[in-house]
Amino acid sequence: MEQGDLTRTVTQTYCGQLEDLRLAVNSTVGKLADTMAQVTDAAAQLALAADQISGASQALSQATTEQAASVEETSANVEQMSASVTQNGRTPRSPRGSRARRPRRPPKVGPLCSRPSRR
Repeated sequence: MEQGDLTRTVTQTYCGQLEDLRLAVNSTVGKLADTMAQVTDAAAQLALAADQISGASQALSQATTEQAASVEETSANVEQMSASVTQNGRTPRSPRGSRARRPRRPPKVGPLCSRPSRR
């Protein structure tokens, strides 16, 4: 036990209080070994959880970067459209291109036939 080996116990039997001490030492070693096994398992589970969190964090970071690029592209497109609309609003329109143009009236046509037809 002095060197950290918790698998060994005192096997020599003794009389009286020494036997009580041997049993107590062996019990303590057994409980300490169980505790160390639990700590080792908990540390392994913690390491696994940390790896999972790290992976999820990296995936979230990548998704956030992609979303930021998409938002930046959308913003640039909106700015370009806004500039185009502003430019179109400042450019004078020719009468031909005006939207307020009145519809043309059809030309007046005289009678197709001056006499009623006889059938």
